[in-house]
Amino acid sequence: MADATEPAHAALGGRPMEVDGRPVVADYGDPKAEHARVREAGGFIDRSYRAKLRVSGPDREALLQSLTTADVAKQAPDTAIPNAICTNHGKVQSVFTCLKRADDFLLDMDPAVRAFTRDFLVKYTIVRDAQTEDRSDAVGHIGLYGPHAAAVLAAALGVAEADLPGTPGAAGAPVAEGPLVLATAELGDPGFELWILREGLAGLWDALTRAGAPHGVGPFGFTALESLRIEMGRPRFGVEVDEDVILLEAGLKDAASFDKGCYIGQETLSRIVFRGHVNRQLAGLVVDGEPPAPGTPVWAGEAEVGTVRSAAFSPTLEKVLALAYLKRSHLEPGTAVTAGKTPATVAALPFYTIGA
Repeated sequence: MADATEPAHAALGGRPMEVDGRPVVADYGDPKAEHARVREAGGFIDRSYRAKLRVSGPDREALLQSLTTADVAKQAPDTAIPNAICTNHGKVQSVFTCLKRADDFLLDMDPAVRAFTRDFLVKYTIVRDAQTEDRSDAVGHIGLYGPHAAAVLAAALGVAEADLPGTPGAAGAPVAEGPLVLATAELGDPGFELWILREGLAGLWDALTRAGAPHGVGPFGFTALESLRIEMGRPRFGVEVDEDVILLEAGLKDAASFDKGCYIGQETLSRIVFRGHVNRQLAGLVVDGEPPAPGTPVWAGEAEVGTVRSAAFSPTLEKVLALAYLKRSHLEPGTAVTAGKTPATVAALPFYTIGA
């Protein structure tokens, strides 16, 4: 919940909470209705709690190419791709979206990895002509998602829908002094991440509110964002991903390159892909009962075969869904298990697809 938009959130009855020490809106009174509205029409959320780092200087590409898992040298300008920093054993230390521009890289991440990522990159810039700048408190961020997202954003910015980035991962600035727009499919339906300097955040929020009203598109909070994220099977650092998880266990293969030069963790990740397998993997569960708490063991008979990391009721599917790490022997969709003592069924990810 950014300072500039606090009055708007308060006027709507927004309930405050914190995510990794950063303020957010939990909901505006009915998180299940907010979730449903995003799927049926669309919604927007203040995501300014997320961290932003800017990497610049002549050696910026060489720095990231040698330290992170994605191939930023082959990355096209004005595109955003998933990226990560791993240990030598392929375990995740940071995951982030990496936007490449003509003169810099902008990294967007959960606040849980802000300090580590900043300090890690700064440490290695000593031997590179590159700079890492923490822009988290200067850049605001609004996410806009759903069937009418493009129409609402075009109206809010005063441009044609054709002027907006259309392919997920594409980025651009459709209007001068306006937001940087990243097209995304993070929540399944078409959407956009809007990055703007904090002084422009309140104006952008108001413009989206006005443009969204005729389409039934309005604000939603973090609780709905979490249930939408779980429907998509997307891991979040500190929940499904931490320093004990190998990148490929979390289903984040698209964040890694297997044909670029050496980087930290490359040998382990390549060995898994080309000569082996992971012993566990993030999978979906459809639970016949209340959402199980994080840490709930998953059982197959008397054998413990996994652990629940997150769970939520899905208004879209009208089912309780969970994300859990399961042993490789129990990943087959349709496998009957129990989450604690509650019956559950293994499901393929994502749970949600457009039109479901």
